[in-house]
This record gives sequence, structure tokens and C-alpha cells, in this order.
Amino acid sequence: MPPRSRPRTRVAPPPAPRAHAGQRAATVAASLRDAGLRRSRVRDIVVEEFFAAAQHMSVEALLDRVRKRAPETGLSTVYRTLKVLVEHGFAAERDFGGAHTLFEPADTPHHDHAVCVACGRVIEFEDDALEAIQARVASSLGFEVTAHRLELYGRCPSCRAHAAR
Repeated sequence: MPPRSRPRTRVAPPPAPRAHAGQRAATVAASLRDAGLRRSRVRDIVVEEFFAAAQHMSVEALLDRVRKRAPETGLSTVYRTLKVLVEHGFAAERDFGGAHTLFEPADTPHHDHAVCVACGRVIEFEDDALEAIQARVASSLGFEVTAHRLELYGRCPSCRAHAAR
């Protein structure tokens, strides 16, 4: 039997800050308006900052970004805006078992997550071999996959190095 090749795992690079966040925010604002929701300056800023972020965002982290442009913004405004984005399919909620739910744009290309249980860091990755295994298992079960997610929990290299000292 030939030796098994090592699966190719790529750590998904964090998305570059999205230069077109304003354009995406305008598209979202139009969709929300068409759905009968009112538009506000602060909501527009929340949406722009959300789409401009290059990482999974907690409500609190997004609030910090928004307050640089609109210091009067409250936590509930950011939370409600994120909930609206989720309800209308523009954002996805991710619960990695930490203290905070994280959010990411719903149109982010498929990826899986490795979550550090010590510091909470979330590392996105893609692995063609894992995807093939999942497809093979689904096929063998006669199962049509409509969505899936894989989350690995452990300690990141930094936390492991810190614990070894």
C-alpha cells in the first residue's frame, strides 16, 4: 500500500480590510430599506465597520471600532444592528463556546475554525483533504450536505509556548 500523502492544510489568511466596505454597506442599507427598516447614520457606520473588519467580531469589539467614528453609540445599537444583519442573511453568528458570540459576513468563502481555549483566538483554515473526507462520508450515507462546519478546540502555538515556560 503506498504511503498516504499528507493533507494540504492552508491557514486561511485573514481577509484584507475590505476597501469596498462602503459599497457593501450601501447595498445592505438598500436591502434593509426595501425590507421596511429605517436607515440611520449610526447603523450605516456599524455596517461599514463590520464589513471593513478583517476578523471575526464580537459586539464589544465592533462597538470599539464604531465609537471612533460615532462616540455616542451604545452597545444595544451595535447588537441590534448585528441581529438585523443576521436575520436578513448578511452576517453569520458564530458561537465558539467563549464569553462572546462572534460575527462574520455571511458571504465569506467557506472555511473551518481552530479555536484556542486559552486566549480565544480563532484561526480560519481550509483543508481540501478534510473536505473530500466529508463529501465521501456524506455520499456513503446517501446524505445531501447543504452546509457544514468544523471547529477544532485546543491551545494555539502562543499559549502552548507560554505554558511551557
